[in-house]
Amino acid sequence: MHENEDLLNQIFSGSPIPMFMIDRNHVVTHFNRSCEILTGITAAEIIGTNNQWMAFYKQRRPVMADIILNGNLSADLETHYNGKYKISSVRPGAIEAFDFFPDLGEDGRWLFFTAAPVKNSRGEVVGALETLQDMTSEHRETELNSVMLRISKTLHKYAYLTDILGYISMEVKDLLSAEGALVVMHDEEAGELFLPGIACDDPERERRLKDLRFSLDELVAGEVIRLRKPVIRNTLDNDGAYFERDRKMGYVTRNLVEAPIFSDDRIIGVLCAINKKGGIFTERDAVTLSTLSGTVALAIENVRYSEELRKAYREVRALNAAKDKAINHLSHELKTPLTVLAEAVSLLEEELAVVPEESWKPLSAMIRRHMKRLMDIKDEVADIIGGKDGKTQAMMLFLMDQCSDLLSVLAAREAGNADVAGKLKKHIEGIFKPVSLCSEDIFVADFLFARLAEIKPCFKHRDIRITEHHSETRPIHIPKEILSKIIDGLMRNAVENTPDGGLIECSIYESGSEVYVKIKDYGTGIPEDLHPRIFEGFFPTQSITTYSTRKPYDFNAGGKGADLLRMKIFSETYGFSLSMRSKPCPFCHEGRGPCPGKTEKCSALNQDLACEETGGTEFVLTFL
Repeated sequence: MHENEDLLNQIFSGSPIPMFMIDRNHVVTHFNRSCEILTGITAAEIIGTNNQWMAFYKQRRPVMADIILNGNLSADLETHYNGKYKISSVRPGAIEAFDFFPDLGEDGRWLFFTAAPVKNSRGEVVGALETLQDMTSEHRETELNSVMLRISKTLHKYAYLTDILGYISMEVKDLLSAEGALVVMHDEEAGELFLPGIACDDPERERRLKDLRFSLDELVAGEVIRLRKPVIRNTLDNDGAYFERDRKMGYVTRNLVEAPIFSDDRIIGVLCAINKKGGIFTERDAVTLSTLSGTVALAIENVRYSEELRKAYREVRALNAAKDKAINHLSHELKTPLTVLAEAVSLLEEELAVVPEESWKPLSAMIRRHMKRLMDIKDEVADIIGGKDGKTQAMMLFLMDQCSDLLSVLAAREAGNADVAGKLKKHIEGIFKPVSLCSEDIFVADFLFARLAEIKPCFKHRDIRITEHHSETRPIHIPKEILSKIIDGLMRNAVENTPDGGLIECSIYESGSEVYVKIKDYGTGIPEDLHPRIFEGFFPTQSITTYSTRKPYDFNAGGKGADLLRMKIFSETYGFSLSMRSKPCPFCHEGRGPCPGKTEKCSALNQDLACEETGGTEFVLTFL
């Protein structure tokens, strides 16, 4: 018998697991060394007494071992461990629980504990054994990880800095059992501290604190920024240096813990918990804040980037609105003077009809050519910003008396006509009447080759070979006017970038459910760094000065840079895609001088190397 007791005592004293045992009278019989270390109570103080509660609670109440002996498990467990216990799946009759003990240790402990009945050889309950496991570190680490995970998952829900920082402060407040928590931000330019993120029990105080600013020496946060490490203050209620701060905040600070928030090597703010509930802040709290500050920094930077993006978007949207307004205004401003000039030139030509043509026809042709360039710009701009405005006609009819120049020219033409006003009105309606575009089924091969026949005379002075390849395809659905502009623009682009003696291929074919139109030139090509911007608009690949000295369809005549943008907008409007591939000719784009404009004059070409092998550009229209 004594040997069994000695063996039991050895097992208890040598076990690294905190444990104690009580007999059937609830008297403590064993209380091992591990249990002494955990609870801070010696075995001598408690063995032989029924004061086992003193190791865990401030007031007398049953511990789990007592409940095992009482036999009234359901009622006692619900009363003292409601929602915190479960029946053990390992040992019959044992109960497991997980609970927080605020009176253990410096700032409380989380314990996992199990109590089981002790029976004699006859199966009679003679006592109860309780084992304990300190899970404080694991629980706090799990809790901290959960907070960081919640913050990370919540980032996308908050668009503004004050909202996400308020949420973070609430998490810190709960995590450290504090009366309040806040995120102090550092305004480096002003050398001030402000409080955009606050969590406390008084909403009015939160609102008031968000409007306050402090100098660096008014808050402990200033010291944290200076030291670049966490700071704990547990005696601030007697610190007169911060009396003015508390007066401004309307809050009595007894203690606090703070940790810096780093973004790279800069301290952008300080994470702070105020007034520990029922205790003081510890080094563990400082470590917790420091660990959490990395996630807070990520949240702050994420929202800052979002705010910068929103700001940039608003600025871009405002600039786009201003740009559209300016372009729209430009388009309308161009229309009237160009119409006046066109009518004036027509009138002059009629007046000069009696004079030999050679003396004035070249000048008139030059004027009309440049006027057409301006009209093309106007039309392209109008297409880009959304087409012709139907309100123009009504506006012009309403403002007839203000269009004095236009009316003067038209009146001179209609001199002697009794119905001058009617003629003027009809003429204005013809100029400004909105065009209604209707999509229709078009067999694109027939349409393309008909357009080629029409525009070929425009570049009859050029020596360019054009090959046509097509197969039978289903019709596409698009307005004829739009398709004409697209084909004309792509062909003109191909002709102007192909030297004399060069080749352009036009192909049409169907694959699957898609119809393809391909226009490929074997010309100078486009440098790769310009590819991403080719559809942006008003971005010609040639020099503007070069463009101004050449006629349409001349080699390297350049362009106004709006054709491709207009086509891209057409593709988005009418549901087709437009893509480009280009290979720059190495002899034209690598510092070897410009293309001479004629293949026969290119010194790089020979009988082994044709112009078609050096470069070119391919545009593909894909109709679904």
